[in-house]
Amino acid sequence: SLASRSVIVDRSPTFTPDGKRIVFTSNRERDDISDTSLWVIAAAGGEPHRLTSGDYVDRDPRVSRDGTWVYFCSNRGGSFDLYRARIGASALSETEQITKSDKQILSPSLSPDGQEVAYMEVDELGQSSLWRTAADGSGSPRRLSEGPMDMTPAWGAEGQIAFAAGSEGRTDTDLYLMNTDGTNRRKLVDAPKTDETGPRWSYDGRYLFAIGMYRSASDGKPLLGSIIFVDLKERDLSLRAIHDPSAVESRIGLALAPIAFSARELHKNPAYQDALHEILLQNAVENASAK
Repeated sequence: SLASRSVIVDRSPTFTPDGKRIVFTSNRERDDISDTSLWVIAAAGGEPHRLTSGDYVDRDPRVSRDGTWVYFCSNRGGSFDLYRARIGASALSETEQITKSDKQILSPSLSPDGQEVAYMEVDELGQSSLWRTAADGSGSPRRLSEGPMDMTPAWGAEGQIAFAAGSEGRTDTDLYLMNTDGTNRRKLVDAPKTDETGPRWSYDGRYLFAIGMYRSASDGKPLLGSIIFVDLKERDLSLRAIHDPSAVESRIGLALAPIAFSARELHKNPAYQDALHEILLQNAVENASAK
């Protein structure tokens, strides 16, 4: 519809390894807000270029560390599967199908050496588990977790995979780690009443960033999405928040540039729960003053 075409939603960004370009998904030039293609734009800004064509839904792009391939999920075969294509300056080569499943394959993450890819598989009941397979599609996929709510894997450099999963006895999700063979599953930081998802490793493997979502206690609707991180070198791990406290906003995805982060600057950020309390209190005061 014309109404849906007037609303542009750009999401799921990922940097190329040189930090000069960002690949993302967008509904630009599509008829519905939920129909997305892959696009690329210079990290410094400018006009974006469409990378994939057709009426398929293409989503969840990830660029290999050598800058050769872009991996993404698409329903061009019916259900969502994993594909890849060689990436040029403003175009992709012919796509190659990596997985063939009757379930939904989403949220891929490449191993640091580019030889394997982890992903989440969603079944017909909406339950999700984590898998890994060869990046060129050879061999058989290997299951890493049983679910039922294991999501958004991120393959780290030290033989670990970070992911989001439901917390036992609660309805929220927390960040977890496991070995790349699925063993030694453990919760990273317990953060009740918020959902943590979409982890991303810093290039040096020291920091794990993610999105933290605070939801309404009455109806469960998302109220505030914060960029959060954990410094894995700390003895007592804690979540800190990075967001502009000027307004309640929703942040649903992030990408990390291939740069070094300053521990001194990052540690100036407040604890996640403290930041949530401050911004929600400020918003309540502003709403009360406006009435």
